[in-house]
Amino acid sequence: VLAEVERVRASRARLVGELDEARARRENALAIAQSLGMKENVALCLRGLGEVFAATVFDATGDSARRAEAYFHEAISILEALGATRELARARASFGIYLVERGDVHEARRQLPLAFADNLTWNSFFPTLTAGPIERAEHLGQSLGRLGRADRQDFAAGLARINLGLL
Repeated sequence: VLAEVERVRASRARLVGELDEARARRENALAIAQSLGMKENVALCLRGLGEVFAATVFDATGDSARRAEAYFHEAISILEALGATRELARARASFGIYLVERGDVHEARRQLPLAFADNLTWNSFFPTLTAGPIERAEHLGQSLGRLGRADRQDFAAGLARINLGLL
């Protein structure tokens, strides 16, 4: 809970432009989450640090840009491994926006559609509504990760099953 409180306080600080306080609070929350082994919270803290350093990207050394990118990459890697689709979508969207602002349109064009797909996957996971805590979008994300990309045959089989269900 303390890590989450620090993350919320860091978000508030970032929104009002107090970037040093935001960075310090995110780093504190990261240390707490790491010490407790809370992987998703670790990833959220890393994403937040990426956002803080992205806001200071115009430093003379370029260190802030390198750190922002490293934090985003690490957060995305952890969230992919966890199958945390909702937070993965948020991390990719934040990273994509940062890339656009930085002028790296090529990489942004790769990240933003992935963010959209992750968001769509999480929001369209209907069993969460009916099964409650039994089924989670994270389970779906992990299953989709194991299955790989769908091809035309997969889509045809899926549409046939949906049509059969409508009858």
